[in-house]
Amino acid sequence: KGESLLDINAMLHRLLIPISMFIIFYINYLWLAPNYYLNKKYRRFFIINTTIIILVSLAMQHIMEHPAPNVTHPSPPLQIHLVFIVRHAMEQIIFAALATMIRLSLKWQSIHEVAQEIEKEKTEAQLLSLRSQLRPHFLLNTLNNIYALIAFDQPKAQRAVMSLSSMLRQMIYGNTENAISIKKEVEFIENYVKLMRIRLPDNVKVDMVAEIPKRGDNIMIAPLIII
Repeated sequence: KGESLLDINAMLHRLLIPISMFIIFYINYLWLAPNYYLNKKYRRFFIINTTIIILVSLAMQHIMEHPAPNVTHPSPPLQIHLVFIVRHAMEQIIFAALATMIRLSLKWQSIHEVAQEIEKEKTEAQLLSLRSQLRPHFLLNTLNNIYALIAFDQPKAQRAVMSLSSMLRQMIYGNTENAISIKKEVEFIENYVKLMRIRLPDNVKVDMVAEIPKRGDNIMIAPLIII
């Protein structure tokens, strides 16, 4: 029975250091880092941490010097006591710092994700505002131009109606998505330029050059970003 008690105590002593590291890590991860360090209460953070680390180190040293009841052994000199206490304290400081750094990295990641989401929502709001402004203003101007064109150049007016139809189709159905292929966006710009030519006299030449990569169908951009 005595030997079994000694075995149990020996096992507990072997687990003592990992258990103390576990305690220090989670005290910092769950309590000290989020409540003090992240709230910039650095003084309280360091005071509480130092106190806990000293108490745990002293407790560990006391337990390790008394492995089992009714078992005596020579007491080590004071220098050995101090070396063991300092060593345990340094190990716990490392785990406290590790827990704090993990908490900080998670906080920074969360802030970064929130910032990205805010930027995304801001961009979507700007695009929505652009679409709401573009549709009625552009449509009214273009219809007035086509109306004036019908009187003296019906074929040109018909081509303009086709270009307007293609643009409206994309504005109504294509631009409701958050992204569109660059090829379709360039087609939208080409139709826009064709309609703008209506307002110009025949002696004014307008050229549009757009070089689209071969994989233009797979390159996605925000709709209406070019216009």
